[in-house]
Amino acid sequence: MMKWQKLLIIFLTSIFIMLSLNFKKRAENKQEINFQKSDYIIEQFTLDNGMEVIVIPNHRVPAVMHMVWYKVGGIDEKLGKTGLAHYLEHLMFHGTAKYKKNDLDNLVSDFGGSHNAFTSYDFTAYYQNVPKQYLDDVMDIEADRMRNLVLVEEQTKIELDVVLEERLMRRDNSPRSVLDEKVKEAMLSKDHPYGRPLIGYEKDIKSLTHQDALDFYNRYYYPNNAILVLSGDIDLEEAKILAKKHYGKLDAGPSSELTLADSRSKVLENNVTHYDKNTTNTEIKISYLAPDLLSEDKKHVYALSVLSYLLAEHKNSILYKKLVTELDLLLSVSSSYSDMSRGQSFFELDLILKDDQHEAEVLKIIQDELNALAQGNINNKALERAKKIFLIETIYSKESYKSLAYIVGMNYTTGISIEEIKEWDRKIMDVTKQDIGDAVNFVFQKEKKNIGYLKSLNKK
Repeated sequence: MMKWQKLLIIFLTSIFIMLSLNFKKRAENKQEINFQKSDYIIEQFTLDNGMEVIVIPNHRVPAVMHMVWYKVGGIDEKLGKTGLAHYLEHLMFHGTAKYKKNDLDNLVSDFGGSHNAFTSYDFTAYYQNVPKQYLDDVMDIEADRMRNLVLVEEQTKIELDVVLEERLMRRDNSPRSVLDEKVKEAMLSKDHPYGRPLIGYEKDIKSLTHQDALDFYNRYYYPNNAILVLSGDIDLEEAKILAKKHYGKLDAGPSSELTLADSRSKVLENNVTHYDKNTTNTEIKISYLAPDLLSEDKKHVYALSVLSYLLAEHKNSILYKKLVTELDLLLSVSSSYSDMSRGQSFFELDLILKDDQHEAEVLKIIQDELNALAQGNINNKALERAKKIFLIETIYSKESYKSLAYIVGMNYTTGISIEEIKEWDRKIMDVTKQDIGDAVNFVFQKEKKNIGYLKSLNKK
């Protein structure tokens, strides 16, 4: 599963777990499942000011997910101003002349809905999930703050403290986050946008100003740099009327091309270590530079997605069974890969050693398993079964009007076409042993590899 798609799990409710379990039970009963076709409808239109609108009708529940995705994120920041995209996300809740600072919270709560926002390297998104009768209201609120945000300098200074506290909690107090930051720097350097922390460096955050926020807002927050996603109990004609009413009246801003990151073919450093007083067992992060759907080597991305699942995304995966269950050398092992980014991706393995003396043995076993996969050493039936089970999460995510809005919005805003999004399931099912072998040979090379260690200070 794509890395950013995995974040969708945060927003899914227990009903999806129940649905997934039910699906697995049916799969075990060998009922036929059609992975070759997407049953959901995606419709599009563009307003005169350049704002793109995506409509995903789903009339099972009388509610609508309303999302505005801006084509701006950490990738668009300059070194020395890291964290600016995330900082502005905070400030977008400070209100306008029409809607004061807490009006959005209060109104959405009164509507019986929910709302929030999030920033990534590739986009910034704001959403409200509300009963259908309140869609008109939240569209008015969101359209208003797109161009009418009011920022008071004293309040923007206070918000910096909030962001700094968030960095402390999310990064500085998390040894794994510190290691991840060091690994990315070692692989790409601070000059590369994916080599810097999304939340920003502490020094940079402290130096951000009221004017920095205003300039960023006035550069990127316009309808022609945004995508509106409406998913749920709404049809195309209703969407056109409401979108024109609220967003169509806004003027277009400066035109801009989607920023793409340089795709690297080798890492700068192959090893990095972080010591922490609260760490007991040594943790290892093995990272490789990998292609994404926007790169020249996109032919490998579907095989890499399947490979991640096969290697260590579940308890029956190759590395988990061998290193955790059978040999008892690891406490845990997991893998991750994202085919969705603007020019550079990573394939990662995270493991926790039971005992440091087994490190060399563990790393050799992992390399041996990769070598076997590179040579096509995988059972056809096992591969087909893995691909089907792998797609269960995706299929049931798409049953939800909320999670489908996330999947389509994140992909499309990153630069992936609707056609590619709808073809994802089929292309996963088309992956062969040869595809996996080719992907392993392309990605798992020494010059693309970094090994990061998280160790106890007592072992320094």
